[in-house]
Amino acid sequence: MANYTLSNLPAKFAIGDTITINFTGAMQSLNIGTYREVGVLKIECWGGGGQHDGQSSPAGGGKGGYVVGELNTKNLRENGTTMLYCIVGGYANTFNGGGSGSKIGGGATDVRTDWTGGAWNNATSLNSRLIVAGGGGATTSGGSYQAGDGGGFTGVTGSMGRNCYQAASGGSQISGGVGGRSNGGTDMSPLNGGAGSFGVGGSSPASTYHGGGGGGGWYGGAGGVSDGDPAGVDCYNPGGGGSSYIAGHPSCPQAHPNQIALSNGSTVTGANPMAANGKIVMTVLSINLPPNSPNNLSPEGTSTIPAMLKTLNPTFSWMFSDPDPDDTQHAFRIIVRKQDASIVHDTGKLAGATNTYTLPGNLLTMNTLYSYTVTVWDKADDSAVSAMNYFMPSNAPIATPTFGTADPFSSPTGTSLVPRLTWFYSDPDQHAQSAYEVEVFRALDDLKVLGSGVIRSATPYYDVPVDILVSGVTYYWKVRVIDSTGLDSPFSNGYYFLTNHPPGTPRLVSPRDTIRTGKRPVFTATIEDDPEDDAQHYKIEIAEDEAFTSGLQVRCSEMALVGWEVKTAAGEFVSLPATGADSTYESGAVRYTWQTDLQEGKTYYWRMASIDATTGASSVWTPVRKIRCGNVLQFQGKTSISTTLPAARIVFSAVMNVPNDGKLPASIKIEACNNGHDAEPSWEDCTQAYLHGQYHRFANTVKNADTWAVNYRVTIKANDSLGPIEVDAIGISFD
Repeated sequence: MANYTLSNLPAKFAIGDTITINFTGAMQSLNIGTYREVGVLKIECWGGGGQHDGQSSPAGGGKGGYVVGELNTKNLRENGTTMLYCIVGGYANTFNGGGSGSKIGGGATDVRTDWTGGAWNNATSLNSRLIVAGGGGATTSGGSYQAGDGGGFTGVTGSMGRNCYQAASGGSQISGGVGGRSNGGTDMSPLNGGAGSFGVGGSSPASTYHGGGGGGGWYGGAGGVSDGDPAGVDCYNPGGGGSSYIAGHPSCPQAHPNQIALSNGSTVTGANPMAANGKIVMTVLSINLPPNSPNNLSPEGTSTIPAMLKTLNPTFSWMFSDPDPDDTQHAFRIIVRKQDASIVHDTGKLAGATNTYTLPGNLLTMNTLYSYTVTVWDKADDSAVSAMNYFMPSNAPIATPTFGTADPFSSPTGTSLVPRLTWFYSDPDQHAQSAYEVEVFRALDDLKVLGSGVIRSATPYYDVPVDILVSGVTYYWKVRVIDSTGLDSPFSNGYYFLTNHPPGTPRLVSPRDTIRTGKRPVFTATIEDDPEDDAQHYKIEIAEDEAFTSGLQVRCSEMALVGWEVKTAAGEFVSLPATGADSTYESGAVRYTWQTDLQEGKTYYWRMASIDATTGASSVWTPVRKIRCGNVLQFQGKTSISTTLPAARIVFSAVMNVPNDGKLPASIKIEACNNGHDAEPSWEDCTQAYLHGQYHRFANTVKNADTWAVNYRVTIKANDSLGPIEVDAIGISFD
């Protein structure tokens, strides 16, 4: 504990330290913002005394009041206020509200947060008072009549005095005191005592015998009446005391403009000795402790066992804690260094309570050791630094776009409204791609028009959905990839493309869906219109699954013309021109003869699209069709029909054409089961029943699945027949 004045303040305060501020007749200030450690500050104020009669045994002067309250300086800082303006009232002094007269009232003592206008009686400044101790009223010059004491939430009324009609009352919380009156009442108004006002004690008018002035306060006490009775009888009385005030106290209805309130407030009337100047004593009740070092840091590692990261853009996180209740993080700073202590990134001091920060891109290098520290500040601006942690980024995968142009000033790649965005994937650690994310932006204003989100797929391409892009607009796109260990790359640089109206999607003609073909089928489609009348090329995809991911084979006329033909106006097929089929071929036909053998007995899925030969814009793919290559055509009901009981009989009917040419004509086999949900259903041969138009009675009476179910299976072997095999309709009936 130490005692200070404003002229010898310490560098830092401790609990129990005091500051004493005495009367100087001028404003004195304390910048509490300089002392961020100060928490709760007890403020005690004494008001100045009113002037006494000046005798050897002085009497009559009102004594100044006493007031105390506790200020949490956090409330000041939250309101952007750190200055405390201290106005100390003096004995018999008009500074800070002592009323004038033959004897002068005592000035109030207060602490406020505003010094607008540079004068104690400025209205804005008076409104900003946090705590006020009322000054005492002054006695008279014609006798030691007792003036009112200052203090209390209402100042004390002065005595009646000599031959007076009304005493000068003290100030209250809502108005100043009412001035003293002579026996002449209102006829003597020019000599009546002046009323107190906000912050100012009332004055007593000049006369042969003067009354006393009122004391300053939240509201000033009134001044006393002066001499001048018409009957020649002297009359005068002393002033009233000023009121005290504590912001936020229940007895004080007016709130501080910034809603700052003091706690544990109280006031005592006339507690300052007679004829004493006012004073202020501030006592430090609590101090703000600095925050704890940030903990629970992530990533967390040592110089010998660093955290291995799967990104070049790590997110740092930490936990803030503080020994002071309810204190929170006010700011943070992160510094990332290389092993040689050189700084890679310094955020500087960033205001905010967030406890995460993501490092920007292009700052780190793979397989390099880095360290970082986190510094946090609390509301009092005290700081703490974390321990140093270490991390090392692993090798990230790389995605290099192969669609579009990297230079925005060169001609961007022309494309359709549904382009396929492709990239080349590589990984220094030979980890496979497990996912990717694509973003597309409008080049004019960098507006993001598409965000795919993370897509779990190993395919190195992304098909832009319909109704996203607009024709005639330049776009750029970016991609990032994630490898099988979860390590992700940053987004690639932007690659630019220009949308064009694509040609129409070809209309498939043959082979028909689900038809059997030879090993080198011929694919035919009708040519549709290109809006710009550009020439067209074509492409076909064949795969072993409907998603076109397994066994994918692609044939494109731009890459190789062999096998591609178009029909002329004369109805003859000729080789497709190297420049593509121009607009004269529209509504004609294009066909492609597969140039390698397909695998016999395997089912294939195929689709076709047209390509703008000028811009490369591709049409939407045709609907997918399915073909079966080879000698055997086999199919079954897509979904088994569930039954409550096992089916006992079934009748199979069909409209189909099975050729009978060749040495060994085509054959057909009809099968059915009543346990279709089993992993291995019990297929029973129904061929003879079908050929004779009869029902088949099921022999099976067991199942492994939860329910019974009926299904059928048809197997047609072409054998030596070359004629078409056609199945137009199938029906079953069972009981």
